[in-house]
Amino acid sequence: TPVVGEAAAMTGDRLTIEQLLLNGRGSGLSSALTRLESKLPTPDLSELLTFAIEQAPAENAALAMAAWWPRLKHDAISRDLLLATLADQELGASAALALAREPDIQTIKALQDAAAGESDAARRAQMALDLNRARLAGEVNQ
Repeated sequence: TPVVGEAAAMTGDRLTIEQLLLNGRGSGLSSALTRLESKLPTPDLSELLTFAIEQAPAENAALAMAAWWPRLKHDAISRDLLLATLADQELGASAALALAREPDIQTIKALQDAAAGESDAARRAQMALDLNRARLAGEVNQ
């Protein structure tokens, strides 16, 4: 993973990044994904997040969400993808954690809409709202 990760970060080659997402393991994967976040244009990063969620192993997709969401949080396509991923048994909790990180108003509204009901996705949307509420309350009380 370190060699492929370094090559992916240096070149920004899509096929290399996809191979990294499919086959990467260990701590080198997380750092490579973090480095890629700042090197790729937002549309490319969004497409790679879609690839990760749809095709990569769940643990690699979760790392991609964690690494790339802060940059993609204003991208409607990525937001809709993560909201849809709330229903996924393997990735739903990771999507909720990502969506809870410094959400913009559109994300908060979408989470509120998604939180209606009794489904797993609704519970995860509520979890994201609760996590964000707890963080904001902590900042106000400091």
